Amino acid sequence: GTKLMETERKLTDNGRHGNMAWQHLGVSPWLNRIGEDSGSDPLTGYLKGLSNSPAAATEFFNQQYISKDDPDNPFERDTDGGKKGKVSLSNFQYLFEEREWPKESDSHGDEVITGKNNLALALEAAATGHPAGEMPTADTPPHNAAQAKLVESIIHSVSEDPSRLTKSSYMSDSMGQIAAEYMPDINRALHAGTTKAKDLYLVAGSPAVLGDEDVTRFLYTVARNPEGYTAINLGQHSYTTSLMQYHFKHPDAYVVDPHYPQAESLKDGITDIAQAAGKVEGIIGAARAYENEVQGAEADAKYNAAIDAAGTWGGTVVGIGIGMATEPLPGPAGSLAGDLLGTAADEIISSITEGAKKDSTDQIVYRNGADWQDTKSSTYIMVEEAARKAGKAADNRYPLIEASVAHAAES
Repeated sequence: GTKLMETERKLTDNGRHGNMAWQHLGVSPWLNRIGEDSGSDPLTGYLKGLSNSPAAATEFFNQQYISKDDPDNPFERDTDGGKKGKVSLSNFQYLFEEREWPKESDSHGDEVITGKNNLALALEAAATGHPAGEMPTADTPPHNAAQAKLVESIIHSVSEDPSRLTKSSYMSDSMGQIAAEYMPDINRALHAGTTKAKDLYLVAGSPAVLGDEDVTRFLYTVARNPEGYTAINLGQHSYTTSLMQYHFKHPDAYVVDPHYPQAESLKDGITDIAQAAGKVEGIIGAARAYENEVQGAEADAKYNAAIDAAGTWGGTVVGIGIGMATEPLPGPAGSLAGDLLGTAADEIISSITEGAKKDSTDQIVYRNGADWQDTKSSTYIMVEEAARKAGKAADNRYPLIEASVAHAAES
């Protein structure tokens, strides 16, 4: 990988790259053609390999591509009050923000996007710690500092210039998966203030330190894609339900104040969790509504198809992004992972992917993105269900809290 990027730097000409440059090194335009791409861009195959090698991918993307002090550095950005200056770039920044990807075509002459799609898959593996396209398992370790650093870079980059993603929307499914598995970090970022937030939104391993503006812009941008929206939606509800279950089971884990009853402190904590859920659903619901305005009914059909397809994830989907540092909860970042059929979080996910609540009236959820009221109503239904199912699973229900969470999500 290091040698490959060194060669890439030597081919840099004011940031321009393409098939011809590699061909000058003796690379055939149809080298080792085994997939849709021509094989003329060596990075395409390398990134595909990284998508199945999480540790190598994390190390690769965090490595420096070029230093600002390199005399051959062509990259300039605003560095001081509008003045342009040379900047150092990581491999991630170069590939995601600067590289001009060679145009590829299949055997029929139709354009393909294999290179950048493999970039998205490699980023997914690098950020999550498991191969792209898979779910976390009980063997997936907590996120480490290098993974958290990369996620901070990804979220800031998309927030800084959303077109980096919207111009290649097919990368959003991987971005949505990353967001879902970093839902604890995202909830912390959306939480006003810092007092006791770490005790409310528990994270094992190294947390990604994120700003609320970056998170908001990132979630909105990713959710403009149906697959990205679906991953965030399911990850958020999975995390919310499991987090509520933990705090119902451990009511003294949040704030202990001798001046207030323990139940009142618990109610404040669950209220904050419901508010964060409302923030996430409001952000991604607004993105979906915008796409409905632009594309019309066909957009809603795409979103519903993505939700239906997510049902194939089954019980493993609730392994996404729970991230609680508690001994009874195994898996990535202390999450619930693996075979979780029948758990409270699994029931919540099934309620969404099946399109109707399992054990209540046939209230359809998240099926009409064109109607903003539908997004709100669906969110209220699901946070109430989350509180009820979580309390039942923890064998410690609080009917007053269950009755108040929808109002908290609304606010």
